Amino acid sequence: MLYFPKKLESIRDLIFSQNSRIPNNVNLKPPQLENIQAILSLASYFERNISVFPHQLPFSDEFLRPKLVQLFFEDSTRTKLSFSMAAYNLGGMSENLDINRSSLNKGESIVDCLETLAYQGFNTVVCRSQQNNFLSEHYPNLDKIGQNLVLLNGGDGINEHPTQALLDLYTILKSLPPNPHQITKCVIYGDIYHSRVAHSLMELLPHFNIIPILFAPKELLPSAEQLSRISHPQSLIKMYSDEKMEDVFSEADVIYSLRIQKERHQFLHTESEWEHYLSHYSLTKRCYENTYQLRNENDRPLIFHPGPFNRGLEIDRDLANSKYFAAQEQVKNSIFVRMAILHLFLNQNYPTLALEGKSYDTFFGNTWRFNS
Repeated sequence: MLYFPKKLESIRDLIFSQNSRIPNNVNLKPPQLENIQAILSLASYFERNISVFPHQLPFSDEFLRPKLVQLFFEDSTRTKLSFSMAAYNLGGMSENLDINRSSLNKGESIVDCLETLAYQGFNTVVCRSQQNNFLSEHYPNLDKIGQNLVLLNGGDGINEHPTQALLDLYTILKSLPPNPHQITKCVIYGDIYHSRVAHSLMELLPHFNIIPILFAPKELLPSAEQLSRISHPQSLIKMYSDEKMEDVFSEADVIYSLRIQKERHQFLHTESEWEHYLSHYSLTKRCYENTYQLRNENDRPLIFHPGPFNRGLEIDRDLANSKYFAAQEQVKNSIFVRMAILHLFLNQNYPTLALEGKSYDTFFGNTWRFNS
């Protein structure tokens, strides 16, 4: 039976959700990937049938529709608007709580704010914060209304961004041959240390036989503390810094590009530092074509990016305009995946979905690859 937690702060909350019933997570069970299987499958169903939403909802009346509030302490375009569109498509509604014009500006606590939203009838809150583990800090104080409110992490500090990682996984798997046993190598390059989505992907991808290969300056590779939070053996994740880009990228089946998060650190502030970064860690069309010149055009790796991306920095303009750059596919798929997340987290008491009277596993649009 599926079990979705009321709080999604990290990928581990989803994969090990059934362990939340075990005191202090003693004797952790093996990863529970059925939750992710349901999200991917339902997202595939939504994608194939999106034309009927929101006017012909294929749900029975007892299913909850999202009444969503977005609580964002940082800027956002993609995450915020895709959650709004997802809620609308499901026949629900979405409100943006303007932090600067809310009672939080008058000294109201986060817990009191969330309780107010719950008692007003909202059932879902998407939070984005500069603070790591933002939801964990406040969730224990929500005993009175915790069962009536789903809290989703829309990105917290440099910790995680689980819904972005899930939509990235969905997009990557769609681009690969449906071989559940194939090992795929995904090169993730750029500002990995400060990338919350990279940290979520490092946990998520190996469960699907996708091996992360990290490439960045030493200062921007993940720390030992960040690596210690991953449930996989650390030896599974390869890290490179001083090697030539062409050598690291040569075996890539998938490329995942990250922007430099200048707002979060003091690295790369001098002209010489920027020149060194651009010459060693910026992916150009020339580098891409030289690396994959022996591959058939259809066998060359697609390039993904969570956005926003800076043309001419982590990726040059010509390559960003090429058929190999798949960032807009991620944007499109974000709607379907977040629709699935909202629907499943709100209706977790239903082990099967009242869509045409069928269960979740009927909606496979792909053969999802599980490393179990």
